[in-house]
Amino acid sequence: MHEISSQLYAFLDDRNRRYASCRVGAAQQIQINKDQRTTAITATDSARALADTATVHVGFVAYAPDAQTAYAEGSKTSNAIIGALTDKGVAKTAIESETQNVAETQSYELEKVTPAERAQRRFQMRQSWTVQTRADEAASLLNTAVHAGANQSGQIDWTICSISSDLRLAVKFLLRSGKTLDA
Repeated sequence: MHEISSQLYAFLDDRNRRYASCRVGAAQQIQINKDQRTTAITATDSARALADTATVHVGFVAYAPDAQTAYAEGSKTSNAIIGALTDKGVAKTAIESETQNVAETQSYELEKVTPAERAQRRFQMRQSWTVQTRADEAASLLNTAVHAGANQSGQIDWTICSISSDLRLAVKFLLRSGKTLDA
């Protein structure tokens, strides 16, 4: 019986190209008894591939002197961001809400602003989403959101959508010496 395990890592290389790395370990499980002589083989290798999918984190914070105004301003910003993304061709099913709240602004956030700014920032509305897109569209999508009012954005998670094909590639590399795992 053979056991194959894998882990997927995403990173940027020195030229800021998006990569995902699939690390594969293969191990043979054996049963040992006094009548059987066996050899166990364990090997590891890795494969790299360009990421084909991105999860873009988009969000904003809107400040106001009261909760109702914060909500109203936040709703305008929210609608502008979602409208810009859908106008760009992003399907509504690719946009998932993460957080939305209206709250009084924490005092530490107001320490370095003038009294007039403090009065205008008593309340805030925060909202954030994740947006699934093709990797080659992530930067453009982020730019669209920022221009529409997303001021709490920028994180992008890179993945390989078709892990199974990359896993097969990693196993092929693992076995490239031409040896099998059969004892």
